[in-house]
Amino acid sequence: MNRRDPEWVEYAAREYIRRQAAYQATTRALLDRMAGIRERMEGVLPGLSDAEGRAQWQDRMPGALDTLEAIRERLIQEYGLREAEFNHALDVFQADQDAWMVWQKYGEGRTWAAVARVAGYSESRAKHRAPQGFRYIFDHMPMEYRRVPVNAEDWEMTSK
Repeated sequence: MNRRDPEWVEYAAREYIRRQAAYQATTRALLDRMAGIRERMEGVLPGLSDAEGRAQWQDRMPGALDTLEAIRERLIQEYGLREAEFNHALDVFQADQDAWMVWQKYGEGRTWAAVARVAGYSESRAKHRAPQGFRYIFDHMPMEYRRVPVNAEDWEMTSK
């Protein structure tokens, strides 16, 4: 399989975009979940944010606060890992206008007409520039996303 094949480049770049869009959705869900945990903690355990209130509740419920704090720390750590990768992807998408248009279309789910309007192109011109965007994304995405799929022989036979 030729890794410079335009069909393969588009396939790999779309998978990378799909993965980053999923990261973005997961990150938003994690932030909402973290905010919900904090609100519930404050609602159930008033005064939890200050040291005196925390000590009062620690005496009454010795293991509960540690468990809640461990959950919160795990979510923060998971968010940090996803955020770093997603920020790198956003840098790639924003560095090139064609890559940005491809991200808007396939990552954000906008129509070609909406993407073209913002970019200052006609819809047909925006679609025509998509292969350059896929190529830029492919060239700048991490190597782990450029791997050949398990069924590469089947994909190669059907792509001709």
